[in-house]
Amino acid sequence: MTPYTPRQYARALDAALREADASIHDTIVERFVALVHEDGMTDSIDAIITAFDICGRERAGIVSATVYATAPLSPERTEAIATYVTSRTHARGVHVTEHLDTRLLGGVRIMYGDRLLDASVRSRLSALARALYA
Repeated sequence: MTPYTPRQYARALDAALREADASIHDTIVERFVALVHEDGMTDSIDAIITAFDICGRERAGIVSATVYATAPLSPERTEAIATYVTSRTHARGVHVTEHLDTRLLGGVRIMYGDRLLDASVRSRLSALARALYA
């Protein structure tokens, strides 16, 4: 079992850097990397870096949204999703990351914060089936 999640490591580094004088940031990062290595988390370094980037965005009021779709999104659809997420979170901005998911029949799944909007065809068909058999 790992001591912490990548997000917890990232938040700890973010807090340490924010609280410390800039002159010792290099030392903090070196110690942090050593700690990650000692904890056996080097395989998770990409996830830690991604989580650290998200920490910075959150501090700036920017929400990260991950969109799963069957095909690449048009710029207009990406903008519509960003507008939707902004309206729900009151964020200053939205950073949209797109992933192609061939398991979806159609539609999209949008994850932002601790929320999931499942507007996929599969979820709509499942809801219809539940309603029919209820």
